[in-house]
This record gives sequence, structure tokens and C-alpha cells, in this order.
Amino acid sequence: MTWAVGAFIALVAVLVASKPLRGESFGGTDGVVVLACGLRALTIAMAQATIRSWGRRVPGWLLLGGLAGAAGLQVFYPLAELVIKLTVVVGLVEETGLGATHTDATAWFNLVMTALIWGVPGALLARIAVRYQSRAGVSSRWVFLGIVGGLAFLLGLGLLIG
Repeated sequence: MTWAVGAFIALVAVLVASKPLRGESFGGTDGVVVLACGLRALTIAMAQATIRSWGRRVPGWLLLGGLAGAAGLQVFYPLAELVIKLTVVVGLVEETGLGATHTDATAWFNLVMTALIWGVPGALLARIAVRYQSRAGVSSRWVFLGIVGGLAFLLGLGLLIG
């Protein structure tokens, strides 16, 4: 699975990088796409580190914290968007120009895609983190610190992008 995701990352990176060759200019979302691809590549490397011999050179606390942080960030992101949309639907919040508050059919489709692109890998990374922790015997505090760090990173990205 990580090979397929890695191939997709490579394809997206080539498509973004080759925009000038196709006569297109870089847009505002291109930086976000490149950052997302880089983060996804890092999560693939962390997942591979749990099963490859070279992964034993990565400190266990760092690998577990990174896995937990990536899992927390990726699971929380679609859940947060769902909560925002539901607060709009029930009338607690008004729809604004922000994407998360949109409730048309396209917005709900985008939420489902967000859950598939972020939530599913996040759940898989959470499973990898749990299995790694039991094998490596790393303290649970790194899970907590990783999740807090991942959510802080997500908040920072949201502030930077939004």
C-alpha cells in the first residue's frame, strides 16, 4: 500500500512541478499540495521504519511520537470538518466563505474524499503505532505527546492556510 501511495505522491509532485512546462503558473494551492505530499512521504517512511531493518536506527520515542502525531492529525482533520458542517446544518453556525462551512453536494463529496485521503491513512497509522509500541516497548507518553504535537501542527497549518 505504501508503494501505491508513494507512486501517487510522485505523480502529484511531477504534475505540480511541470506546470511551467505546460504554460501554467503556480497557484496558491500548489504550496499546500507540495507540503501535503511531503508530509505523506514522511508518514510512509515512518510506517516503513517500523518493519525495515534501517528503522532500528530511528529512536523508538521519535518514531512512536511521529506515528501517533500523524495518526491524530489525519483522523482529527475530517472529524473536525464534519463537526463544523453539522453545526451549520443544525443552525448553530452560519455558512461562511470558508470551505468547511459549505454544505452543498460538492462540499459533502469533498468531506468524504477528505475522510478517505486523511482519515483512513490516519486510522492505519494509529494501528501501526499501537503495534509498534507493543513490539518496541516505548512509553505511552510519546503517544500522548505525538498526538498533541500533531494537533498543534494541524492548528498551525489551518492558521497559515486559512
